[in-house]
Amino acid sequence: TAIAGGTVLSLADVEAADAGAYTVVVSNALGSATSRAATLTLRGRSYAGSYFGSFGNGGLPAGAGSFALTVRDDNTGVFLGYAAGSRPALSSVEGTAFVSRDIAIDDNGRFRLVTVASTSPSEASGAEALAKAAAAANEFIIDGAIGTDGSLAGSVSALSTSLTGTRSSATGAAQSVAGFYQSGAAGSSATTYTIVSPAGQAFVLAVTPTSTDGGTGTVDATGRISVTTANNATVAGTLSASSATLTATVTTAAGTK
Repeated sequence: TAIAGGTVLSLADVEAADAGAYTVVVSNALGSATSRAATLTLRGRSYAGSYFGSFGNGGLPAGAGSFALTVRDDNTGVFLGYAAGSRPALSSVEGTAFVSRDIAIDDNGRFRLVTVASTSPSEASGAEALAKAAAAANEFIIDGAIGTDGSLAGSVSALSTSLTGTRSSATGAAQSVAGFYQSGAAGSSATTYTIVSPAGQAFVLAVTPTSTDGGTGTVDATGRISVTTANNATVAGTLSASSATLTATVTTAAGTK
């Protein structure tokens, strides 16, 4: 359809039927050219922002773990969580790590994470080790919902526990470095995942083949990050806004780095 009155297409009172891919054809006496498609998506509500909270109740004691969720403008996001002592019946398991970089939030604020989460076993051998490893490999399902007031609540299957949290402020001293970071470790297969809010809240999750750990902390206006994990490790480093990188040192409770 020819665009009337100029070169701008305006759609008033858009509805679900208006969603889709739009292209424009520009023509003159010498021929025509078709643009690349521009996609129009309609959403009932935006849940963009950073959310921080904790696990507790049911199968876990209160304060036994924490999590962070960052939601992009398209209502997709990244979920990171660490449930300390999440298998009290199995002394071999210190905690459970949750990582999903593909969370989708629907128009009602609901989301679901289905994963076989990473667990951190202590030393064991033989049949005992095999039995405990098999028991630790259960599938975890997190069902959550974000309210219009910025509150977050949900449950975690296999742990019989809940999670609660709130949306962090969209402005603050750490606004230039806010986002999701994934870092490798020199000389190690460890991976560290980090979510930082504009207000300066931070959540760090460290995963290795033999251990998991996570916790919350802060980021100041200069990008310096300071986090203490559930296992009393410390994370200290710097976030760079110009290069979008995180450089940090993780020091265990025993003093090793």
